[in-house]
Amino acid sequence: MAFLIMVILCILGIVMPKSRGASILILLYMWIFYGFSTYSGDYISYQYVYDSMRDGLLLFHFEPAFSLMMLFCSKLGLSFIGFKVVLSSVFTFMLAGIVKRYTNYTAFVLAMFLIFPFPYFASVLRAGIAGLIIVYGIGYLVSGSSKEIKIKYLLCVLAAVMFHTSSLFFLVFLLAGKEVNIKRILNILIVTSGVVIFYNFGLF
Repeated sequence: MAFLIMVILCILGIVMPKSRGASILILLYMWIFYGFSTYSGDYISYQYVYDSMRDGLLLFHFEPAFSLMMLFCSKLGLSFIGFKVVLSSVFTFMLAGIVKRYTNYTAFVLAMFLIFPFPYFASVLRAGIAGLIIVYGIGYLVSGSSKEIKIKYLLCVLAAVMFHTSSLFFLVFLLAGKEVNIKRILNILIVTSGVVIFYNFGLF
């Protein structure tokens, strides 16, 4: 049934690409799927960490912003599904704002996003939020190349890192529009890879 609804919504978004109503329906479907679905290879792990935080056995386990959201919701007495609903609300509001920022064909873009990468983003919770922040930040880079714009993009990357450390790799985009410097790119990749590896192995 869920798949059939998704197909219908995708067709609706293609047929009525600028429809506000179609956009709302697609976002509502995403909100429900993201918040209430147990479709995730990491679902049990996330639930275990969340329950451990709620019981006072863990304080921080994931990146700072994601851990703080978990801690806040657990202190409110929300179940793990309740936390996912809160996260889903943040995700869908962010997505709606980002799509509207880039195009008037909101229903069409949301329909394409629903096909992919939404199922993936709904599974890897941290990476999904981080990915949206990066996409928002890229909007600054395509609008120019001034120092102020690059600082804004850098702040977006840092915000995304607070949800998933792999977002550090997107620092490479700061080199866009410049003459390709292989050494500089390698240096950025080596540093970001080192940070991600050290963080994931708990060496920081």
